Amino acid sequence: TRYFFMDQRFQNTLVFNPTKLFRRWQDFYHLLFNLFFYEIDMLYFGNHLLKKQVLSLNWLSSNRIQHLWSYAQPYLYQRPNALDSEAGWIFHYLTTLNFNIAFVFDGIFHRMTLHYLHRWGFYTIGSVAITQDLYSINFALPVAAESLTMHLFCLRLVSHLKQSSEGYRFQSYQDYWSLR
Repeated sequence: TRYFFMDQRFQNTLVFNPTKLFRRWQDFYHLLFNLFFYEIDMLYFGNHLLKKQVLSLNWLSSNRIQHLWSYAQPYLYQRPNALDSEAGWIFHYLTTLNFNIAFVFDGIFHRMTLHYLHRWGFYTIGSVAITQDLYSINFALPVAAESLTMHLFCLRLVSHLKQSSEGYRFQSYQDYWSLR
């Protein structure tokens, strides 16, 4: 398979390689750290249980989408989008605002949203249960199961990485100014 930590064996038995699985988690950590360090804007999509957290992440990520609420309710990020001709315009508009990365906390809940994100060229990042389609998200973080606890863990991981990358960036600026 694509991820190399999972292999099909005799009679469809799954075999895991913990070293490669751990390396995938490290790659996920480094990818998010670099996205936050270089201040690359990202959209966040979650389910209705994480409504306030996802909305606050989207408001903090960029000032470019705050005027978008006059056209669409902020519930775009908490509800699954239906496949129709009118739902795609918002994703087209987000691409004109130079958004091209989306973090999806719940891939099952947002499978139609993932369709639109991939259709409009977004690079998607998120957690996917090992028993589900690992190809539904471009950079999938393999987790044991889709649950609220796992979504809260990923939310905490994102907020921790955002905070630590800002601290590291501040430290690098401080070191730069002390050299002068």
